[in-house]
Amino acid sequence: MARQPETRTTDIPHLTKSYVSAARNEVVTQDQVRPLPPAVAGMISAAVAEYEAGKTLEARCARDADKLDCLLQAREYQEQGHANVQPWIDTSVAALATPSANQIADEAITQNSLGWLERARQAAAGDGCPGAPRQPRATLHGEAGDSG
Repeated sequence: MARQPETRTTDIPHLTKSYVSAARNEVVTQDQVRPLPPAVAGMISAAVAEYEAGKTLEARCARDADKLDCLLQAREYQEQGHANVQPWIDTSVAALATPSANQIADEAITQNSLGWLERARQAAAGDGCPGAPRQPRATLHGEAGDSG
């Protein structure tokens, strides 16, 4: 729901907000849901209002997910050699509200953006947990371990 109103207003950069104003997300949502059945329109409108109020755990988690997305994008740019992304990283981390989001941010900052993929490959190959039995893999032709 965080991005849904941006389909009409775009994602206005922080610096730009000093020069332009956009309709509130609830107003944009009302326009977007007008042709929908009332029950559906009400459900979507309520979800956007909940997100905007930011008082429920779900709304805080959704906001954190948006900031984590920004953080991960900044880290990817940083790994590609782009300079001056540290302020973007810092503001993304500072905006996080939940312990779980802060834990994810710590991981995102301390490892490269594809570290998770290497660990997943190792785990799939049976190298992820010392002493863990290797799981048979399913094939395109049949059951796990089936050669035909």
